[in-house]
Amino acid sequence: MQGPHNVSTGHQDDQRLGAAVTDMKQVEPVQHDSPPTTVTDHEGAETSKQAFNQQVRSDQEQHEKGESRDRKRTPSLESQLAREIDYSKQLEAALAKRDEMLQEKEAELTRIKDRMGSQEDKIRELSGANHRQSDEIQQTGAELRHVKTKYQQTSQLLKERSEELTTAQKFLGKADSISSAEVVRLVEVLNAEIAHQSTFILDSLTYQKWTGSANDLEHSLKELRDLLGPWLYERLWHRLNDPNLEFDESDDFLTQLVLQTGLTNACKYIINHWYPPFWNEGKMFDRVYGDMGRKVSQVVAGKWRALSSTHLVVDRKANKDYLRGVLRNLITAVGGPVQNGNSLPPDLKNKVDDITRKALAIHEHVKSSFTSMDLEVYSIPCGTPFDASQMEDADGPNAGGKG
Repeated sequence: MQGPHNVSTGHQDDQRLGAAVTDMKQVEPVQHDSPPTTVTDHEGAETSKQAFNQQVRSDQEQHEKGESRDRKRTPSLESQLAREIDYSKQLEAALAKRDEMLQEKEAELTRIKDRMGSQEDKIRELSGANHRQSDEIQQTGAELRHVKTKYQQTSQLLKERSEELTTAQKFLGKADSISSAEVVRLVEVLNAEIAHQSTFILDSLTYQKWTGSANDLEHSLKELRDLLGPWLYERLWHRLNDPNLEFDESDDFLTQLVLQTGLTNACKYIINHWYPPFWNEGKMFDRVYGDMGRKVSQVVAGKWRALSSTHLVVDRKANKDYLRGVLRNLITAVGGPVQNGNSLPPDLKNKVDDITRKALAIHEHVKSSFTSMDLEVYSIPCGTPFDASQMEDADGPNAGGKG
């Protein structure tokens, strides 16, 4: 630590020496009052040497004093430097600690960002689930409202029918207004009428080959599939698609079978349905009656059926139009032309209307005349193996169960 001070002191001494020399050169001659003294060259040299030595001693003294001061100041400067070094180390330690804290904060910030990203993903997932649940809730709400409406309608209907049953005690005490054997007889008459009219229609037909496209033929026959059944439908389809078709007696048999089966099943629908020929409008009565049959006795359920059927006014014209349309499609399907465009001839209209009246009469008896039992007519599809037990209900011990 003393080296820099010595250099600094020596530089200051050089500056002082230079200043002393400069001052000596700038000293103006001193005016003396005494008369000038003559000095020899030797004396002048001595005088200059003494002055120079004196100046050197003075400078040396100053230099020694400066070194003394520097030596005295050195411990203080060293102490101050040590303090500065300690403070610098403290700052470095604090800075290192700050850096460590900063790294920890950055690591924590990274973890927080990761958690935030995970939370955002979860929020999006929950939001999507919430939307889906909201849609499901809305759909369920709509379904519940629909069910509630249907329940209210059914409850109202049951309430009305219950009130009617409550106020109809006399009617509830009445027995069946017709016997099941009489209904069976009416069904036999209807079967005979259908068979007779099918033969009459067969005799009046003039066959012709199908001239339309296969698609038109399929569309025309599609409406008859439920009436004819799969066995008869397939045979009729193959016959009409035969390019080498030649009509003979076997075709007469198939034609009569198609006409008789189609009219029979159409009459069956009219008889058994609640509100023919408006099939969909009667489904609610089927559900209510089926539910009632599981909860109350047959007599009460039968009276409710009879009362409900009494209030359902059958549209006779609609049923006539329905059966006329069935016959028109049957005639077209078996290969016979329909005169007057799509309209049946007047004689055929009268015959099919007579069949409709007989079917509606049986419908009224089946729905309104019986309370002790449920009656329905049924038909056996063509191609079904013969089963003698199926014939017992007509005249056997179980007569009256079915017609």
